[in-house]
Formats: sequence, C-alpha cells, structure tokens
Amino acid sequence: MLLWVGIVLNLIWLALSRLRGIADVELRIDLAAVFALPIAFLIMGLSGPIMGSSAAGPYFWFATGIAAYWFAGPGRRLAARTDQGQ
Repeated sequence: MLLWVGIVLNLIWLALSRLRGIADVELRIDLAAVFALPIAFLIMGLSGPIMGSSAAGPYFWFATGIAAYWFAGPGRRLAARTDQGQ
C-alpha cells in the first residue's frame, strides 16, 4: 500500500512541478487532463482496490508511462522547445 501511494504521489508531484515548463499550450492542457485522474485514484485507492478495476488499472499505468516520457524522458526536450516557425 505504501509503495502504491508513493508512486501516485510521485506521479502527481512530477506532473505539478514540470507541467509549467512545457512551451506548447495545447500539449500542456492535454497533459493536465491526463494527470487529473490520478489525483482521484489516490483518494479512491485509500478506500478500496483501484488497481483491480479493468478501467482504472490500465489508465493508471498509461498515465505513468506518459509522465515517464514527457517529464523524465526524451519528450522533455521536445516539450521545452518553442515553435520557431509560427
């Protein structure tokens, strides 16, 4: 239980701290929408099994993968760039 809470809190902190650094406004809004649900998962997960759900479990790991790409992986360099052509 502590490991799951730690992963969710780390995911939320990563999204909150690095979301402002994304230059593309549309991408920032899309990522904010993806990371709004893990906050609810944290609250729901404290009262029952959330990862056993056929909808919530895959979405949680999908959001974790998105955070790994855009906030800690190769997408971080792409998101920080501004569009020079527009």
